[in-house]
Amino acid sequence: EPRGRKRARVDGASDDERDDDGGSSGDGDGGGGCGGGRRSDGALGPGVERCIREYEELISHRGADTRDRTSQFRVINYRNMINKLKTWARPLRSQADVDAFVAAKGVADRARDKLRDIVEHGRLAQNATLAARPANAARVDLMRVWGIGARVAEHLYEREGVASVEQLR
Repeated sequence: EPRGRKRARVDGASDDERDDDGGSSGDGDGGGGCGGGRRSDGALGPGVERCIREYEELISHRGADTRDRTSQFRVINYRNMINKLKTWARPLRSQADVDAFVAAKGVADRARDKLRDIVEHGRLAQNATLAARPANAARVDLMRVWGIGARVAEHLYEREGVASVEQLR
């Protein structure tokens, strides 16, 4: 390669046209030119963090239920949704924002409904329902202890009657 020439990149941008985060400059969305990605300051769009927190709480409830065989697949889907949310730099404050996210990221109907619930009410109703169950709340609390997973937490609650970390002491 001759000296002084810029090497062309696979995405069409030369080395001097690249941003620090690897996206092409000038597209205005802070990502790789595909309409998503984090902003140039690395922050998520407004409302996105709340959605991520609600999905993480949903994972903690579903991951604690070892009797439900479908929970493991739901948890995988919830993690995939969190990954999609982490790449979204625009706000998620209204139903129109959710619709734009769904159209851009290819989100299923049930996941869309969960996002709409979070945006409209500030909380996922499913999390409130799951947290209200004493057995589920106990398993989630017990799983905060290092070394206690879903099965051990279930065993402690069902067979030993331990419902909180304080009762372990």
